[in-house]
Amino acid sequence: MTDKIYEVLCEPFDVEIGVKGLDEILQCVRTIITTRRGEVFGDRAFGIDSTVSDIETHVKEQIHKSEQRVEVIAVNLNDNKTLRSVKVKIKAEK
Repeated sequence: MTDKIYEVLCEPFDVEIGVKGLDEILQCVRTIITTRRGEVFGDRAFGIDSTVSDIETHVKEQIHKSEQRVEVIAVNLNDNKTLRSVKVKIKAEK
């Protein structure tokens, strides 16, 4: 798609059904980072475990596992070490 970097905030949002393209990809990333591990009935390993010691690596791994269309550029934390946002770049389609 593009080399542009997008910041995805870790805050509650309303899921939009039927989004396509860039909006769908960014919504998927936001779903990953706003879901606590254990909340998804069919996939208890999906989402973020805020109790891990290396939250930055954990977030990168979870996004890589569930959304291969992006590359994580940065993981931004609040002062209390909770997740604030991630910056991602959309990978080129093969």
